[in-house]
Amino acid sequence: MLVGVAVAGALIVAAPSANALEGLTPYQPGVSVGSAAGALPPAGFYFADDQVIIDGGVRNNTGGNVPVNVWLYVNIPSVLWVPNLNILGATYAAAVVEPYVFKGVDATGVGGRATISNGMFNTIISPVNLSWNLQQIGLPGFFFGTGLGIYIDDGYTVHQPNGKGGQVVGQPNIANDFWTFEPSVALSYLKDGWNLTLHAVVDANTENTTTLYQSGDVFYLDYTAAKSFGKWTVGVGGNFTQQFTKDTVNGVVTGAGTGTELQHVLLGPLVSYEFGPVNISAKALIGVSAENDANVSFYHIAFAFPF
Repeated sequence: MLVGVAVAGALIVAAPSANALEGLTPYQPGVSVGSAAGALPPAGFYFADDQVIIDGGVRNNTGGNVPVNVWLYVNIPSVLWVPNLNILGATYAAAVVEPYVFKGVDATGVGGRATISNGMFNTIISPVNLSWNLQQIGLPGFFFGTGLGIYIDDGYTVHQPNGKGGQVVGQPNIANDFWTFEPSVALSYLKDGWNLTLHAVVDANTENTTTLYQSGDVFYLDYTAAKSFGKWTVGVGGNFTQQFTKDTVNGVVTGAGTGTELQHVLLGPLVSYEFGPVNISAKALIGVSAENDANVSFYHIAFAFPF
């Protein structure tokens, strides 16, 4: 496995939200599963491309079904640059990601309509990623990483009148019409073919100045347990997502004052194979539970290589 290539890909997109958050979650839950997010590869340039199919139905704040279905296809190309540079004893890297999203929503079950749309998601830049090899403090095999992702307000957005003199996000909308700042930390154990990784991410969202909607901040935890056997790696992984501040519109908490907050859990298998310098991987992250969000499952096929 190309250690740390998914640092770029892990800064990504697209779980559709129902009653919490105004648009798509900036970070894609579980996207870093299978990678050693606490470590970085040797100096050089790395390209990765992740093809993701996402499908599921919406759940309310008790986990019950809502007659709305969503599907997405997301293409996530990314470039990771690891210069021969150490900062505070850590390896430094930077990344850029430009996802493209195809989205279908069937809201006819709640009196809405069915739509299909596509466009660019927010460009994601990650100017600072640092990784420490903890062997230097007596912890062989352990790596600690931290980074910052920035989601630029530049993607495909659609607004429509809300009937009250204001604007809301339209159903064909793809990107988020706000900025997101995304700090993260990760701990990886890489020894004897094992990859045991915990990757914690927080999305801090700014206000959409067109709709005056302020999406709440969200915590994500991706986890990986995998073992390599020659060129093969097999394992399991998952994600826990919890919104921890409430959505507001013009400063007023949404959801009749309750501020519905999304939550979901994903779990599933992963496998990868090394074709010389090229790593090809696949994983299925199945939606175990969800509240105020679509209970979607994620199916990934990705490849990565140095260049």
